[in-house]
Amino acid sequence: MPSKLIERCSRNADIRALEREGLLEVSRYSRKEGKCREFRVPLPILREYLRLVMQHLDAPRVELFDPRPAGGLLRSVYSDESGHAYPVLLRRATGVIEPNGLWNLKASRSFLEEQKAALEKLEERLEACFGSPYYPQTLHTYERALRRFAHDVMGVNAILANRTGELRDGVIRYRVPYIPTLTGRLSFIGGGAQSCTREMKAAGYSGIPDIHNYDLVSSQAVILVDLLAEAGLPTDWLGEYLVTPKECYAALAGLSVDVWKTCLYAVFMGAELPEPSQLHLGRGEVRRVLLKAVGEEGLLAAYSRFYEVVKPFYEKSLKPWHRHLRGRWLKENGRVGRGGKKYVRNAVGMTLCVSEYRLSELPRKLAAFLLQGKEAYFIHTLTVLSHKYGFIVVANEHDGLVTLGEIPEEAVEEARKRTGMGYARLQEKDFVGKRS
Repeated sequence: MPSKLIERCSRNADIRALEREGLLEVSRYSRKEGKCREFRVPLPILREYLRLVMQHLDAPRVELFDPRPAGGLLRSVYSDESGHAYPVLLRRATGVIEPNGLWNLKASRSFLEEQKAALEKLEERLEACFGSPYYPQTLHTYERALRRFAHDVMGVNAILANRTGELRDGVIRYRVPYIPTLTGRLSFIGGGAQSCTREMKAAGYSGIPDIHNYDLVSSQAVILVDLLAEAGLPTDWLGEYLVTPKECYAALAGLSVDVWKTCLYAVFMGAELPEPSQLHLGRGEVRRVLLKAVGEEGLLAAYSRFYEVVKPFYEKSLKPWHRHLRGRWLKENGRVGRGGKKYVRNAVGMTLCVSEYRLSELPRKLAAFLLQGKEAYFIHTLTVLSHKYGFIVVANEHDGLVTLGEIPEEAVEEARKRTGMGYARLQEKDFVGKRS
């Protein structure tokens, strides 16, 4: 968490006292490594909090420091803290989706009860194996399940807070409140459907006739090919990757497809990829993801395999591209604004003040800013075309959309022409990730 955000939101909080009392877990931070301080609620507190939320899902909302009922529904945010309106395309896309939320409350409640029962069994197993060699792995499994449960409980809770009506068979209507991220993506205020697990989304959208789930195919990898070509850098490795089943690369690295993609996209965004012999010196994003996936004992082997697969692309294309971003690209695209600070703009029209970051931080910030900006540009353009082509956008999923009615190819083609992203392809999937 950036120190500026801590100062703004927790100015009067004694973080160290909370940590001493065991009410908050706090990680170390490092300016040298570009690592923010992270906070985590201890498991016993999280477990009790979730129990209370589950117990009172239908309770009326009240203001935190005033026991009167909370006033009104959450609304989307259309301007920044200084009162400046967000880009027109982003505001139009937000307005299109905001009144259209649909959710199968009955099915999602049933799934929450299933998760709760599974957690209770894990708690029994955890208690039974305390002190045995199986305890650490069982604790890891339990913690992962509890935090997935937390995402789903809070996602459903945020949806319920904005309920506007009832349909049949347990389906509700709700207002979808969005706030833009720094890159131009739309983020559901409170998490909502975006923060739910795939399985919860499958439950929440079940029983809704003509519902469809679309993703951009390998969106950021495809966009990166275009950006590398603009910089005059090799694209052959990435081009081959895009036409090869991702399971092949994951198998070469000995990882699941999800872990493989998480690590690769972290490298896209500027994560360091040191030699395996230097792995113990760093605490980078790839190391963190692999440590969580395979544990300390399997970390070096997993990292070494991943490194060998990605090294040619990293050395010939990614490292030079990250240098290009903070060098020639920034020089050509930076504009001096208020107070002599330098700003850049991405495809969706959001601006980033690069003067607020150290030179070593810029590749990560600029890579995400450009990649996610192009992704958002296409998704928002397709959203505003929904009225013209007769489909209804129910939810934004960053690199995809949930719709009532199919998105016709004519709409996708017009979005390609408007954005200049002729390579963009849309793919329909079910809500647990399989192609339909």
